[in-house]
Amino acid sequence: MSRLPTFHGFNLGAAARKSIAKEKTFRIRKARQDQYPYVVPANPNTPAQQLRRGAFRLAQIAWKALTDPEKEVFNARAVAAGKLMGVNLFTKEYLEGYFGP
Repeated sequence: MSRLPTFHGFNLGAAARKSIAKEKTFRIRKARQDQYPYVVPANPNTPAQQLRRGAFRLAQIAWKALTDPEKEVFNARAVAAGKLMGVNLFTKEYLEGYFGP
């Protein structure tokens, strides 16, 4: 019999997911219930990280500024290259132009 996750004595059920009260995180992974302490992700907030975030922001602004026919060209190229969406291909190429390959 599998043990159901609990939080402060309350049974949460087999499908418990996400974090509760910033104390514990529940997930289902490889068909098994898993729980672990809540962790605040690291945010180094370094100048290099801020530069990359800014570049991603500019890439999204540039994508939104494209006309529909221009977006269709990227979408067609993305499909031909086996990518999911043209915006992903555009962002990749934009960032390569910004930072290099």
